[in-house]
Amino acid sequence: MSSDQPLAINVAVSSDIVVEPDSSMKLKVQDKRDKEKIVDTQNTVEFTMERTPLVSHSVMKHLSESCKRLANILTDLPPGVESISFQLDAEVFGYKENFSSYISKEDVVQLLSGAWLNISTIQIFIMALHEKCKNLSVDSITFMCPQLISATTLLASSENIDEACEYMARVMKAASENNQKILAPYHQNNHWVLLVIYPTINTVHVFDSIKKKRSLAIRVVLDSAFETYKAYGGKSKGPQLQWGAAVCAQQDGGTECGYFTSRFMYDIVHSYSGSENLFKDFKVTKPYTNGQIRKVLTCWALYFLDFVFS
Repeated sequence: MSSDQPLAINVAVSSDIVVEPDSSMKLKVQDKRDKEKIVDTQNTVEFTMERTPLVSHSVMKHLSESCKRLANILTDLPPGVESISFQLDAEVFGYKENFSSYISKEDVVQLLSGAWLNISTIQIFIMALHEKCKNLSVDSITFMCPQLISATTLLASSENIDEACEYMARVMKAASENNQKILAPYHQNNHWVLLVIYPTINTVHVFDSIKKKRSLAIRVVLDSAFETYKAYGGKSKGPQLQWGAAVCAQQDGGTECGYFTSRFMYDIVHSYSGSENLFKDFKVTKPYTNGQIRKVLTCWALYFLDFVFS
């Protein structure tokens, strides 16, 4: 994680913004969802001005009710609040301690609009899936943090590689002790793929929504981490990791990789949590529909509203 931790912003969300005015100040109060009334408390002159929605009407009409609610809440945040802090749970990601992070309003707008997804967005979705696992009594899945294993992190310094290697080995050891597979979203060169790691059967399945030959920077690091994992006493059926490309849904456009990677995780949690061979068992090969991707957005929005804004 970065040594420069983001400034925590505690946001109280309300239907009204209440300010105690003095005799000469101008007070802003919410008039309607998309308007602001400016009241001059000295001269009692009133006028209204349009507030700019964060998400366009053409996008809003296709969103679920929970996504619309999220978009409206973000539109209503006080001026100057451009990001929201949240806690990255050590239990979810295999950290040694919790970390603070943040997501910007623009990140959420991109999510709802079908644009690029950044690491914070994927981190929040992982926490949503972790909550789903608890609700569904799924105990066969754990996760790796996409920030700690991203190509940007790994290629920044040799120290980062050492730390990432130790982190991966630790997560694999915990997964093997609990008979779990690891879902590890990986970002490199503006593209998301999902790695599904089975430490005890020394296998990595790569779910790539644009299937092509790739040189993944994480491969050599994860192979090294597997050696460390074995040195820690981790169980394995073979001496080294076996990598293979899974047959999976392929995207039609250029910005859907984050959504497809998220949907791969969603499907594995809901339908394939007990699978020990996703090469054989995973049956989703057609491109995901808009409705299937909207389920990802709804899952994300519900978690964000319940656990970040609660």
